[in-house]
Amino acid sequence: MVRGRPDGREVRLLATLTGLAILGSALAPGIGLALAGLVVTGCLSIWFIARANTLVQLHSDPPCGDG
Repeated sequence: MVRGRPDGREVRLLATLTGLAILGSALAPGIGLALAGLVVTGCLSIWFIARANTLVQLHSDPPCGDG
């Protein structure tokens, strides 16, 4: 799950981790933990979106014509 081509398993794992980070941030007992959770949530969500977009683009058919 580091570099190279993403696969569906990796994207599902990142989606799950992002959801758990959101839940953890929402249930944090204090502002400090909530802010730390939001930092983790932000990093995971960017990573998830980037890998998911790459997966979709790599599995798409090439465009037809001049674009």
